[in-house]
Amino acid sequence: MKSVLRAVLCTLPLILISASLAKTTLQGPPPPPPPPPAADYSPKSWKEYQSESGKFSIKLPGQPKESSTSAESPTGQVTINSWTHGTASFITYTISWWDSPNLTGDAKVIKEALDTLRDKGLATISQVSHKVLKEEDVQVEGYPGKLLFIEVADKMLIRVKWIIVDKRVYAITVQTRKDPPNAMMSENGYEQIAMSYLNSFRLLK
Repeated sequence: MKSVLRAVLCTLPLILISASLAKTTLQGPPPPPPPPPAADYSPKSWKEYQSESGKFSIKLPGQPKESSTSAESPTGQVTINSWTHGTASFITYTISWWDSPNLTGDAKVIKEALDTLRDKGLATISQVSHKVLKEEDVQVEGYPGKLLFIEVADKMLIRVKWIIVDKRVYAITVQTRKDPPNAMMSENGYEQIAMSYLNSFRLLK
């Protein structure tokens, strides 16, 4: 009796496996596996990109697109260089830099310049509802800066960090959707992803 029971128990998994295979065959091939998560979700694996002319490095989940434009300033035309990566439908990463001849090492001048950058940044979204969630004076490698965290139209979150290095200004921006907290890594406006980008900025010696 025991030998019969043992034979049944040994045969049962084979029967179940055979039935499963037969069912799979009848239903066609199994569905393909889900696509891997976007590279944005893995900041530790991001690649470091360097700009020799900009004298900085920064980490991104993919190759940035380069562009430049001209703008008027009190001292004449200023060339603004930019790198951009990402999509407006999820996360957009941008870094821009330009030289401002009127900047000096005076602390008062630098503070006024950072306040002006903040005010002009907020002016660009003055026509839509927005609120400042956080404003903080920061230092990056000993150079003064300002961090601003803004919510726009209850749909978008923008973090921007301005840094002044001698006569050069850097503006590092990350724009994300305001997704529900159950979305992957969406806590506090994808804070982990956003801050990984902002904090990856390094000056080249």
